[in-house]
Amino acid sequence: MSKSELSRVRKAWPLLIVLVLVLAGTAYLILSHIGSSVSSSAVIELDEIRFRTERAIQASDQQRVNRLERTSKALRKTA
Repeated sequence: MSKSELSRVRKAWPLLIVLVLVLAGTAYLILSHIGSSVSSSAVIELDEIRFRTERAIQASDQQRVNRLERTSKALRKTA
């Protein structure tokens, strides 16, 4: 390398550092925004699944109650 190339690299070095830091900061902000929106949509999806599961459990409990009630009525009639 000649002296002029070496001095050009030395002058450009701080600018390159600033450019790398700005790009890294921008990438961090973009990725953190994407990560928060993905996690919030995942929370909404989990809430929906939890709601459906609870409704299914309640429905199965109600079917069990109805079955016990019918069995109880049938037993009383036959007794």
